[in-house]
Parts: sequence; structure tokens; C-alpha cells
Amino acid sequence: MPISMKVSIDFSQFKQALSQLGEKHFRAAGMIAVNDTARQANNLAVKLVAKESGLKSSDVRKRVRIIRASRSTLTAIVRGSGRALPLYTFNARQTKAGVSAKAWGKRKVYRGSFIATMRTGHVGVFTRTGDDRLPIKELFGPGVAGTMGRAEVRAQIEALIRERLPINVKRQMERRLRAISGKARLAAAAKSKLR
Repeated sequence: MPISMKVSIDFSQFKQALSQLGEKHFRAAGMIAVNDTARQANNLAVKLVAKESGLKSSDVRKRVRIIRASRSTLTAIVRGSGRALPLYTFNARQTKAGVSAKAWGKRKVYRGSFIATMRTGHVGVFTRTGDDRLPIKELFGPGVAGTMGRAEVRAQIEALIRERLPINVKRQMERRLRAISGKARLAAAAKSKLR
């Protein structure tokens, strides 16, 4: 089940900037600020999930994505998705006692388990469910969505969003004001040259 975190602007905090810039420029600056904040939250989410779960950052990055803000919505979403990942993904190695894998950031031996390749080509870590050779079941480690939804990981990401969003909005508003005032000066200078 996917887990999502929203990044959006509260207009009541930025009434002065809205009056200075006008709606069009405010929305453009807000969109950039929200997308910057979402990108920063995405990077932190990848880092935290990789550390907590024991996955490589590149594997986590494939499963965490950003739904970008537009000028009309000014809301971006950082979404982690995917089910629990096969234990083989966590640097699994066959040992005499079973399979050793580094899920949840700690190496552990899963006694009596084995690495096998199925007819479909899928490689996984399996264990027998009874005394006979069959049936067998595959073992899984943590998933990106589950790890991202844990309270401590979620709290850190939300704290970053609360901290960075006002800073990014302020920076983009100032940048937009400088651009507008610079264009006004250029237009005035061009007008005076024409006279």
C-alpha cells in the first residue's frame, strides 16, 4: 500500500508577498518552492528508508517518487510504494546454517532457509513449510512504503517539510521580486532611450 506525504502552501502566511507579487507571480514562485521542498523531502526519505531497511539507496529511489506541484494546485506529493521486497534483495548469501541477509540494517542468519532459482528465473530465499521437500515459501524483508510509514521516519520527513517550505517560499518570492523589479528597470531604460 503506497504511503504519501503532502507538501503544500498555506496562503494565510504569505498575504504580503501575494499583494506585492500578484497572483500569477506568487503561484509561479510557490510552485517552484513546493517542488524544491518535495525534492528535499524525497532525498531525505530515500536516505532514511535505505538506512532503516538495509536497502541500497538506488533501490529505494526507484520506489519513491514525487508528484509535482502545478501553478493551480501548489501541492506536491512524495509517495513511497511497493510491497515487502524479497529477502534476496538484501545482499543474501548462502551459509551452512541457512541464508544470511542484511534486512532492517542488521545481518541475520535465517536458519534452514536456502537460495533457489524458480522456473520463471526468479531468485529468492525460501524455507520449507513442512517436513517434506514441498511446499516452500519465500521470505521477505521490509518494503519501502512500510518503512516510510514508520512513525520515526515519517516524523523526520514532516519536520524537514515544515522547516524548509517557508525558507524555500521566501527565497523564491525574493527571487521573483528581483526579477520583476529588474524587468521594470530595463523597460524604463528602454523607454527613455526611445525618447
